Amino acid sequence: MEHLVCTVVLRDASVHNFVGDIIGVDYGALVCAQHKIPMTLAIGDFDSISKEDLPLIEKSSDKVIQLPAKKDVSDFEAALEHCDQYETIIVLGALGGRFDHQYSLMSHLKRDKRLVFLDEFNKIYTLESGHHIIKKEGYRYLSLFALTKSLVSIDGVKYPLNNQTLDITDTFTLSNEIIDEKAIISIESGHLLIIQSND
Repeated sequence: MEHLVCTVVLRDASVHNFVGDIIGVDYGALVCAQHKIPMTLAIGDFDSISKEDLPLIEKSSDKVIQLPAKKDVSDFEAALEHCDQYETIIVLGALGGRFDHQYSLMSHLKRDKRLVFLDEFNKIYTLESGHHIIKKEGYRYLSLFALTKSLVSIDGVKYPLNNQTLDITDTFTLSNEIIDEKAIISIESGHLLIIQSND
């Protein structure tokens, strides 16, 4: 596999962390085209752009897939069907805006461990069983939330945990802080949502 990472752009992204192949989804494809960012794929029903903008998208992308307006999947879901070869999928423009769209996107985050959501203030991803090094990367806060009942230890943080059981209703792991430049999270069992954030 030549490319293991891609960036999926959904809307105007405050973070321009374009890595690997670029996939523009609906209005995100227009954003890429307007910023002269070449895309591997532009996909969507393009109901959020004018017909006059389609030629610019076509010129800026190796491939364009126009989906029907009436469909059983979102544009983002359709885009993910073209991402089987990628090990990491960075998603820009997923946070903020309509909450129903954001909630739907978060459900994908819970199901697909390859997804990393980025915006100006947040980096959101999931971790499963194992030992994981979490780099600070300029984020002040580190929050953990159990997606399933989890057994967790964390070192290198202001509030360490040792074989702590986290239930999906627990919120006491909000707003921890990495002391130096990295923390180590050990997940004996379970599935965690990780949010690194700034104010």
